[in-house]
Amino acid sequence: MICKFGLGVMSSKYEEYCRNAMVCESMSHTTSSQSIRASWLKLAESWLRMIPEDSSLDETTHKSFDLAAQRTGTGQENSKRSH
Repeated sequence: MICKFGLGVMSSKYEEYCRNAMVCESMSHTTSSQSIRASWLKLAESWLRMIPEDSSLDETTHKSFDLAAQRTGTGQENSKRSH
């Protein structure tokens, strides 16, 4: 699971972003194509990046996503550049 909420209050907008990221991560498991899988994971990452770091989305959530992306991704280095 990508999103695990901490003790703080998270707005419904950020909860929606988190749910969208979870759907994208799930969809990445439905294809055998590396490029399509990578696209789903990039989309999931984009949703998660829309959630401010100071929200109640805890650090383990980000680490969980990074690990899932490494296991099912293309093996390419993650971009830290903001888009």
